[in-house]
Amino acid sequence: SFRRFQHEHAIDDFRELDDLVCKAASARVVKAVEHHLPAAHTVPRKSELGHLRHQLELKRPSRSIREMIGKMPESFGRLAPCVLMSPLSIAQY
Repeated sequence: SFRRFQHEHAIDDFRELDDLVCKAASARVVKAVEHHLPAAHTVPRKSELGHLRHQLELKRPSRSIREMIGKMPESFGRLAPCVLMSPLSIAQY
C-alpha cells in the first residue's frame, strides 16, 4: 500500500543526495580546470591571463566577454572547456 510520508521522505532524501552529487561534480570540474592554470600571482600582466585578471579586478570591466574570448585564444579553452551559448550568440560569434 502507498504510504505518503515514506514517499515524501524518499523524495527529500533524493533531493539532498542530488544536491550533493551536483556540488561534487562542480568541484571536480573546477579542480580539473585549475590544475592546468598557473597561480594568479605568477601571471605576467601582459599575458592572456594577465589581461583577464585585470578585467576581473575592475569594478566595471572595460571589455565585453566576446572581446575577452577573442583576445584569449590559447587560455580560453582551458578556462572554459564548454560554453553555453544561444544559437544567436553562436551565429554572431
